[in-house]
Amino acid sequence: MIDACGATQVCAGHKSGSEAAIHAMHNIFESDETDAALLIDASNAFNSLNRAAALHNVRVLCPIMATYAINTYRAPARLFVIGEKEHLSLEGTTQGDPLAIVSLQPLITLLGIRSSAKQCWYADDATGAGALTDITKWWNELLAAGPVLGYYPNAKKCWLVVKPEKLKKNNVFAGTGINITTEGRKHLGVALGQRSYLEEYVGSKVKEWTSEITLLAEFAISQLQAC
Repeated sequence: MIDACGATQVCAGHKSGSEAAIHAMHNIFESDETDAALLIDASNAFNSLNRAAALHNVRVLCPIMATYAINTYRAPARLFVIGEKEHLSLEGTTQGDPLAIVSLQPLITLLGIRSSAKQCWYADDATGAGALTDITKWWNELLAAGPVLGYYPNAKKCWLVVKPEKLKKNNVFAGTGINITTEGRKHLGVALGQRSYLEEYVGSKVKEWTSEITLLAEFAISQLQAC
């Protein structure tokens, strides 16, 4: 998996992959060369994956997994719903299946060739960062090439975190449906954006932890062993 996907897809067996992605994207965003970061949310990526393309890609990129993948997905899965007829599962994979991760690698490679934006992927969650012109090209290429593999970016759930001084009146993402913020947004569960947003996010976490510890201490008065 690691050999097939390389360093860009951090959900392919890398140790502490999500932590690496978080720190890398934070450093990239803080760079003077970076205008913004685009956080991509895809519509049911695991469920809508092009199965034929996925099986082809895994035979080329990760042959050692091919037999398992073909035996699992070459025939439609039979699904039964109470009160309804039988349904055949013809596309997609099981949620979290490594096959889906490997099969998206050609898309990741293509985006890296056709755009100068710095990208990071954690399974089907993608992030592109850099100058606004580079991110625009990266987004357009993703829209064009993604659906071929069954990857459909959902603009209404995507977020562009842009530095305030880089936000222009005629923003290139206006009208795309993408949400735009100058404050910040969560990236893999961690705050990405302005310092004020980071402090607010961490402050809310500390408040939550304090409340839980206080509640636990109250339980300890009468239920010390259970606590």
